[in-house]
Amino acid sequence: MTELRQAQLLDGSVPRQVLDARVGELLDIAMKAMATNIAERHATVPESQRGVREYQSHSQSIQLVEHAQGNLKLAQERQDYELYARATYGLQEALALW
Repeated sequence: MTELRQAQLLDGSVPRQVLDARVGELLDIAMKAMATNIAERHATVPESQRGVREYQSHSQSIQLVEHAQGNLKLAQERQDYELYARATYGLQEALALW
């Protein structure tokens, strides 16, 4: 992960944008499932399920980023290296899930 990307994740500029997009993504999944035109729906149930699973994975990733931001804030306040390490690890795990 680049230092710039990590800094963006930690300062909150990316997660807010991503969180807004996540809500839109869930709505898109639901609207596609309820489309009145059959051609606009998912072709199969597994395809629809895959969209929901991807959404859930991304949501977990966002939660990890938010937790990492909390660890970073505490690390800065306490000058605690272990909390910095936890924040870094949390971001790495979030990117792996994404």
